[in-house]
Amino acid sequence: MAQRSVVATCTPRPVAQRAWIVAAILTSILSQTPTGAACASQWAIDPTEPGPKVPARGRSLFDELTEDGVPFPFEALLAQIDRRLGCSSHTCIDAVLIPLGRSLQRLSAAPDFFGSPRIVAAVTGEGDGRVLARHRLYLGYQPRAAVIEVISYNEQAGRFEFQIVHAYRAGGRPRTTQAERTVCLACHQNHAPIFSRPLWSETSANPLVATALGAAAGAAVARDGRWFGVDLRRGVDAPNAIDEATDAANLYAVTQRLWRDACDARCRRTAVKAAVAYRLSGGRVFEPLPHFASAFEAAFPDGLAIPNPDLPNRDPMPATVTGAMRAHVPGGFEALRPRAPLEVWRASDPYLDRRFVIGLAAMVASRDVASLRRDPAAAYARLRTHGCEDATVSRAMLRQALGLAHDPGLATRAQIPPPAPNRAADAVPRNAAPPVPALPTREAEFVAPCGACHATEEPTPPNFLAGDAARVKANLRQCAPRIFVRLALWQRDPAAWAKVPMPPPRAAAAGRPALQTSADPVVVTLRRTVADWIEDEGRGTASLDRLLEQGYENLRPCLTVRH
Repeated sequence: MAQRSVVATCTPRPVAQRAWIVAAILTSILSQTPTGAACASQWAIDPTEPGPKVPARGRSLFDELTEDGVPFPFEALLAQIDRRLGCSSHTCIDAVLIPLGRSLQRLSAAPDFFGSPRIVAAVTGEGDGRVLARHRLYLGYQPRAAVIEVISYNEQAGRFEFQIVHAYRAGGRPRTTQAERTVCLACHQNHAPIFSRPLWSETSANPLVATALGAAAGAAVARDGRWFGVDLRRGVDAPNAIDEATDAANLYAVTQRLWRDACDARCRRTAVKAAVAYRLSGGRVFEPLPHFASAFEAAFPDGLAIPNPDLPNRDPMPATVTGAMRAHVPGGFEALRPRAPLEVWRASDPYLDRRFVIGLAAMVASRDVASLRRDPAAAYARLRTHGCEDATVSRAMLRQALGLAHDPGLATRAQIPPPAPNRAADAVPRNAAPPVPALPTREAEFVAPCGACHATEEPTPPNFLAGDAARVKANLRQCAPRIFVRLALWQRDPAAWAKVPMPPPRAAAAGRPALQTSADPVVVTLRRTVADWIEDEGRGTASLDRLLEQGYENLRPCLTVRH
């Protein structure tokens, strides 16, 4: 089973003092810890700063593995990834089926959720090939939507890329694009993959879910118990492996931050040597890092808040409701809900340097470890003269520092730029809402707080601010009941949130309201506008309680999604 760290009673410090106080209050409510215990730690990676949509350096691992196209069906894609990772004698991938989950695509198969479950796959093993993908590639495929959501590491940029494969169907022409990071990070607050805690009851590891999936699949299930390439008989082994992979991936950004801000060139050389010694000894040898604690203290005097990749376990079975309400995710289980830090690292921690070394060791490929075993002394001698000046830890940099033989294939792939069609997005400022047409005053008020997520080309989340002025006006009125509920929930105690309010609590930049315990003036204005639209329809006074009586997912659909 994956090991868990105790969640610290500490919240990071946003820029504004008022925002910090509100964040501390809200975090204490969510984690049921006293507000007096809150502190001012920095996030290892800021959930409110998505960064550029398209990376300035490098490209995603998924782009590298599918540079000649994305094969269909999904089983063929998984087989291609295995093959190119050098996993021909075994599989390096674990996968589960999630018919009633929490992704943006969760309603795509309604009401036949079990007939078209979402497949979540992760590279959890390491092959014999030149590409290091273990814990670095995650796929979420919804067959009915013909969409694959991809989270894939970019070695040169030192970050995970969020991408979408469109038109992934028989006869389709799959097309991979960069996803809107602002949208993704509302849930992926750690800039990395997320997954539920045990017992992973949403997945095919749940016997009730597996039985329902088997009944829906019928003859489609192969003799070996596989459907969409997923072995329905594996029980908890597959989700446990994915969970451990997301926990490992969560620490990549932490290791990069320590490398960049708490470790100078001399420290880096010592840390790389310690990481190699740790790997060569199978984790039995650890060489301390002198002065690392003092450098950490200087960089992070209040500690470093480690992001949380874990969602609370949610059991959708047995469902006592029917139709779209089967996909309803209560506010307490939504991935949008702000997550307190997993823990806070401090300079006083006697294991602090060990944590850093272990994180760095995870970035050394097993293939490279095997090469180092031949002559580790020569590698250490080469390391003493290397500058270690790169601000990002990458496999190419580590190989060069350790004097490993030049690998032309590895170097060439690492330098390939992102696909040219995506480069236009680099011109869009970070966190800026996409351009929208000139709108009447009341409709235009939605652009700043909502545009970054709802003015995109993607149908999910509902893109009610996309299109010409007439379409936007019609969309807003169609979506009015759902928008009203999300805005009105800001005035409810977080413990009683039926859904997470909108704009999302972590979307606290570029004109979008920050965390709040009472409604922001912008939210109040928008709520009044939507209430007027509802009343104009002859539905009486807009009431949160009345709208929620019928169940959120039973409210009038916001937009019709066509796949």
